[in-house]
Amino acid sequence: MIYPLVDVFIYSLEENFNSIEKTYTGVGFANFVYIFNDYHFTDAIKNTLVIVFITVPLSTIISLLVAVALNAITPFKKIFQTIFFLPYVTNALAVGMVFMIIFKDTTNSYSLVNTFLMWIGINPVEWLEGPYWAKMFVMCFYTIWNVMPFKI
Repeated sequence: MIYPLVDVFIYSLEENFNSIEKTYTGVGFANFVYIFNDYHFTDAIKNTLVIVFITVPLSTIISLLVAVALNAITPFKKIFQTIFFLPYVTNALAVGMVFMIIFKDTTNSYSLVNTFLMWIGINPVEWLEGPYWAKMFVMCFYTIWNVMPFKI
């Protein structure tokens, strides 16, 4: 287990690595300087931290509450357990399509969430192509929904 970690760290120090010829031009920290100056990398780190700090506590609390509730009910217990386990065995493509129906507006209609928001008097939101907070909400919602069966 230690060897792969050390090996990858050594590879990360090799500058201008050519994977075909297995050659490199130097050894140093230029790769790290490059990656930490790339705004895509820093945005990815920020997004990952936001998702982790939001979804881990929320999914743990929600899953614990659902597990306690499932344990307390006796009628239809197996049916509810099956329903809550479905995200774990559902194809990712099907889940993506369901989330598109839930959150994406089309030219002819509003998404399910925006329709509900308009019913209660709130303006619709571009969930998938709009502001940063809306996209992160959808990602966090999907992540919590996706990991709940495992945690329950």
